[in-house]
Amino acid sequence: MIQIFYILLSYLFVKYILKWSVDTLGYVLCDSMSILTVIILSLVISVIIALVELSVASSSKLIAPVPGLFQNPSLYVMLAFIIAPIGEETLFRGLLLGGLIKVGVNTKISVIMQAILFSIIHIIPFKNAPIIQLIVILITAFILSVIAGIYRVRTYSIIPAIVTHICFNLGGILTSFII
Repeated sequence: MIQIFYILLSYLFVKYILKWSVDTLGYVLCDSMSILTVIILSLVISVIIALVELSVASSSKLIAPVPGLFQNPSLYVMLAFIIAPIGEETLFRGLLLGGLIKVGVNTKISVIMQAILFSIIHIIPFKNAPIIQLIVILITAFILSVIAGIYRVRTYSIIPAIVTHICFNLGGILTSFII
């Protein structure tokens, strides 16, 4: 529900409060080379981070962001690969980053600001996780945000950000199956 709220909040805020074009959210097409590049980059980085997390956290019991999530594979797939990437990217790379840039905030500062905020919200679902898992989650969320933000700025599109998010989630899952 929170993810759907992110989408609705972003849309309503841009359209009715700021009275900006909904194009500010970045739902425009971009070139396929950007998508391909972001897929490769995101999968490689996310697998490396997941391998580090699994090696340093081997003595701790890692937790899922939502209790019982792994017992329902269809819910997990929908949440990890559709709902969360679209919802969170709409809010952070669409509304927040798009809005900061639209009002003239320096691009580098905008990318870093949204990355910090995105990382912080990931504390909530992992508040009971072992500290090493929480640290890795924060680092992962920050790196994901920077990559997604850079591609959002370069392409004017939120689509590479959504793909980045999906690939980061996928990389973690693939690594856990391999090891």
